[in-house]
Amino acid sequence: MENNNKEMSAEKLLTRAEELVQNTHNFECQLMVSVTLTGKDQSIIENQLSNHSTVFQDKAMIDIATRFYGMDLEQKSYWITEGEHYYEYSDSPQGWSRNEYRQGNFLSYLESFYMLLNFPAFFRDKKSFEIIDTEEIDGHNIITLRGIIPGEFTRPVLGMVTSLTLLSILTDDESFYQDMPDIPVNVYLDADTGLMTKIVFSLKEINEKILDNAYGDDQPRPMAGIWGAVSTLVYSNYGSAPDFEVPKEVKENCK
Repeated sequence: MENNNKEMSAEKLLTRAEELVQNTHNFECQLMVSVTLTGKDQSIIENQLSNHSTVFQDKAMIDIATRFYGMDLEQKSYWITEGEHYYEYSDSPQGWSRNEYRQGNFLSYLESFYMLLNFPAFFRDKKSFEIIDTEEIDGHNIITLRGIIPGEFTRPVLGMVTSLTLLSILTDDESFYQDMPDIPVNVYLDADTGLMTKIVFSLKEINEKILDNAYGDDQPRPMAGIWGAVSTLVYSNYGSAPDFEVPKEVKENCK
């Protein structure tokens, strides 16, 4: 980004960031979700998800670490296209397995990862954003913006920034995702390149609303309330993500 672009409005900065990633061919993204519940006995229950993805247009490598009601789960998987098919190599306590699919399905799967770059969905209301800070972080000049995702657009966004596993703590019934409140969002831009580096979504109010819709005032809830709920997306290596192949030992040990 040219220096004079540092004087852009928040709306123009977001528009510029969207333009910069339109031709992105690969990237890395760290998705972190934290939902902290208050139990009926006022105990604190922390549920967390960390998902690191390296995504190309024909393959993806994903590392997932989940802490769910005190249980820890780690999983690694590779998604690779080969001719008209693609293969999922997935790790589990039982060892590596390989599943084969038609490539058309892979394109849909890959699109779900590229939806992590679907900034227009995140920034439907650019006029709500304002610049709140400019500071140096880890040697980079970072511009911080703050705004909202309007309530009527929150349902598709939840599918991108929240693990279904964590949402299932509340409910996965579509009828309970009605009349959603706005989602407060903080956006961090590299002032020199104009690229998005991080997005932080505050999901506490929206999860409380899901609870209200699901249980109302006359039904017992499985927990007292939501202590906190935050989702963070950290982007890096736009167009220069490290290349990878499925390790030979993974292919040889698939069941």
